[in-house]
Amino acid sequence: MGVSEILSIFAHEIGLMNYCGQTMCTYHISVDDELMERVRPAFADNAEINFWMQRQIELLLQRMASDMGKMQPKKSLSQRLRGIAAHAPQDFDYKKELEKRF
Repeated sequence: MGVSEILSIFAHEIGLMNYCGQTMCTYHISVDDELMERVRPAFADNAEINFWMQRQIELLLQRMASDMGKMQPKKSLSQRLRGIAAHAPQDFDYKKELEKRF
């Protein structure tokens, strides 16, 4: 059985498994056969490869989700302008200021 077939079986299996009561999504990936054959000795069997690959993807996605949670949503132009206006003096007149400039 080639590495591509193993990965197809792995993708199929994780799509059918339940984890914490939720059905998992299925995604198909391709891995270079030569590269996979070079690392194969690090694993006891195909089941270990499947477990390791799934765990690596989960860790990457968890890290990505965590990083996204730290990101602040980008403010729209009107939100940024309101932020600038909040720092203007109380009696500031925008129309008069524009008339002076033009």
